[in-house]
Amino acid sequence: MSQPPSASENSLSSLKVPHVVPGDLLSTNVAGFLTRITPVIDSLRQGNQLTLDLRAARLVASVGLNALVTVIKSAHAREVTVTLLVGNANVRRILECTRLDAHPKVEGAEST
Repeated sequence: MSQPPSASENSLSSLKVPHVVPGDLLSTNVAGFLTRITPVIDSLRQGNQLTLDLRAARLVASVGLNALVTVIKSAHAREVTVTLLVGNANVRRILECTRLDAHPKVEGAEST
């Protein structure tokens, strides 16, 4: 007979993990972003929540979009919920046009 999860296991299952992206996601910095975010994703468990704070970004290039897709897919494979915080209407529009806003929750900066 299995035992109920301990209080620490319950808190781990609903853990909210923020990750701040310090600026634009471009070809010049996307490798560093992936290097920093990979161990974060590897540490996540089913039921955790990953919040990517993109409020400092004014531009997300195609390689940045690809990196976001990689992160979102990796998180979803672990059954982790992803939220993107956006502070720029242009970034939000990019996410909407590429339909990247369909799977993670996107908050902030309404597009015009």
